[in-house]
Amino acid sequence: MEIARFVQLLRARWLAVLACVALGTGAGLVLPLTMTPVYEARAQTFITLADASAPDASLFASSQFTMSRLKSYTMLVGSPGVLGPVIADLGLGTDVATLRDAVTASNPSGSFIISVTAQSGDPATAAAIANAVSERLGTAIEDLEASSAGAQVSAQVVREAEPPASPTSPRRKLALALGLLAGLAVGLGLAAARQQLDRSVRTAEHLKQVTGAGVLTEVPLDPSIAGVTRSLSVTESFRTLRASLRFVDVDHPPRVIAVSSAVVAEGKTSTAVNLAASLAASGSTVCLVDADLRRPGVSQHIGILDSVGLSDTLIGEYPLDDVLVDWEDGVTVLPAGTLPPDPAALLGSQAMTATVAALHERFDFVILDTPPLTPVVDGAVLGALADGTILVVRHGSTDAAAVARAAETLDDAGARLLGTVLNRVPRTRRRRAEYSYVPRTRTGPGPARHADGARADDAAEGAAAEGAAAGAPDGAAASSPDDVTRSLAPDDVTPSPAPDDAGGSPAPTAEADEPARTRAPGGPAPDDAEQQNAAQEHAEQEHAPRAATTQHRTPRAAAGAARP
Repeated sequence: MEIARFVQLLRARWLAVLACVALGTGAGLVLPLTMTPVYEARAQTFITLADASAPDASLFASSQFTMSRLKSYTMLVGSPGVLGPVIADLGLGTDVATLRDAVTASNPSGSFIISVTAQSGDPATAAAIANAVSERLGTAIEDLEASSAGAQVSAQVVREAEPPASPTSPRRKLALALGLLAGLAVGLGLAAARQQLDRSVRTAEHLKQVTGAGVLTEVPLDPSIAGVTRSLSVTESFRTLRASLRFVDVDHPPRVIAVSSAVVAEGKTSTAVNLAASLAASGSTVCLVDADLRRPGVSQHIGILDSVGLSDTLIGEYPLDDVLVDWEDGVTVLPAGTLPPDPAALLGSQAMTATVAALHERFDFVILDTPPLTPVVDGAVLGALADGTILVVRHGSTDAAAVARAAETLDDAGARLLGTVLNRVPRTRRRRAEYSYVPRTRTGPGPARHADGARADDAAEGAAAEGAAAGAPDGAAASSPDDVTRSLAPDDVTPSPAPDDAGGSPAPTAEADEPARTRAPGGPAPDDAEQQNAAQEHAEQEHAPRAATTQHRTPRAAAGAARP
């Protein structure tokens, strides 16, 4: 479990860890370049007895005496009697205290060897100092022991120092390794600290725990979203959102839906636009209302003019029909219009209630893009007018406390929280694999295919299965896409043929487009020219934008006979 948490930490904060490792490695590379190189040279002196003809007992006693004094000899290396003549001989231009810091002497245990080590910024100077100090140390030892009775001590340089080929400091490889390890340690520490202090929403489970409502869909990160997205993964997410709304309340499915967020920059406007387009792609009539009278964004998001709109209708300057704008994909847009001085009072007026009721009667769905819930009360006021509110939460950005306050605001206003949308979820390797299936198109004669590669009759069977899962009246399962969407439409209108989710035109009727469909096995083959013409028309219909809806459209009323 600890390893799994560590891997999760690295995946969540890998950029911070990588940045610290890069800084540490860079410091390990740069710092040695700013330091003065230090060269180290070593000379060795052997300490022996001067009188080798003495009896063995005397030699043994003298050697023991010399061995006991070797540690004292090494301390002579820093004396002025040794370093002073070295400075004068080499003309170093320094004092004894400074040279003492650059020279050391040591005696390996059990040996008669004294090693003298000298450091300098110049390799030749380091070798000269080591040799000179060794000679002067030997002379000092001999002079001190000259007055002793018996055998006398002799010091002889057995290994002269040579100029070193490379500096001993700084050690670049060691500095690079230490910098890398230090950067990794600092990066992991910062990542762990940020993970502990991070209170943003990052998972659907956390979001459900904070709001108490279900997560309707997760929208993957797609920086290219503008207007209606063409990304397959994002489109599938909004199809999931559309399907989830059908199961929120089977007996009374929501038709007036407010889309809001806890704070700004969560993606509520793009969610509202793409939800409206997805609902229209299923054959429903949709009105997208820019109800954010403080910072409207729908018109700019989809590229339409908003000189007049909702606010102008509410104050009675323009009729509702004059401010509705037909947009592609079967969506009618009601822009925000002139920004009022008191948006909350205008949105809470009876005129707003009447306007929402009029749009409810005219369209299958009304999508309200509302202001954020925590900064102002406009979103809560509109949420009370709608059948329910969808709360958009940005992955890794929105604080969990702000999301909880937004849910409480809706509850205090008597608004219903339909569910949440976790927006801009990073595309992990697993999620990318889910959408790696490339859509296939058909250019020759045969059954028509949707933009996602599914056959038209397969889509009808899938829609029928959805209708059966939702529950048809009297236990009867739906047998066509129209049966599925009929539960969301008024009962007193005739359902129209449902286009595919990619925004294509309705399926051809039995009387008008019979040659365009493949005949049953065993039947006569259609004419080749007719097949090619039908396939070309079908391809043009799939790639052409949906015809704009009229301003006086009635719910679920569209031209064309019912699909068989």
